Amino acid sequence: MKGFELVFETTVVNLATATLRLRSVTKVEKTGFKSEKK
Repeated sequence: MKGFELVFETTVVNLATATLRLRSVTKVEKTGFKSEKK
């Protein structure tokens, strides 16, 4: 069970990190488009 829990925790952490990276990327793109329009 310990091995399964470890894998599960790692997967959750990886998903959370990927989500945060995607959010930061989209934020940069949005602000970039706004500055370009100006």
